[in-house]
Amino acid sequence: MRAPAAPPGRRPACRPGTAPGAVRPRQRLLHKRKGAAPFAFTLSADDTVRTKPHPDPCKAAATRFGVPASACVAVEDSPDGTASAHAAGCAVLVVPLLLPVDPARGRAFARSLEEVDLGVLSDCLRRPEASGS
Repeated sequence: MRAPAAPPGRRPACRPGTAPGAVRPRQRLLHKRKGAAPFAFTLSADDTVRTKPHPDPCKAAATRFGVPASACVAVEDSPDGTASAHAAGCAVLVVPLLLPVDPARGRAFARSLEEVDLGVLSDCLRRPEASGS
C-alpha cells in the first residue's frame, strides 16, 4: 500500500508500506528472497484479527500511515487483496500476478510495476469512483 497524501497544491509524498496476507515468518522469507525494497512498515496476517479479503489489513495500514484509507493507493495483485483494499475505501491499482482480477468500478490496472510511477498513483486517487463505494 502506498499513501500519497499531501495538502492541495503540494506534490504528494509516496511512502510505501506493505500489508500482505502472509504470516510474518513467511513474509520475511518472501521479502528476503525477492530482495524487496525497504518499506516504511510491514504488517502481516498476524497483525489483524481478520485478513484479506476483509478490509482490516488495509485499514490498519492507513492508520499506521496516519491518513484516511481514501488517501491511500493499494497496489494489489490478487482478488482477495483487491477486495480488501476496495472495502477499506482505498484507491486500488491492480497488477495481476497469478490469479486474474476482474475489472470493476474503482479499479485501475497496470500490466507490470515497471509501468507505475507517482503519476499513475496520483491518477488512481483522482478517479471519482476510487472511494471504495
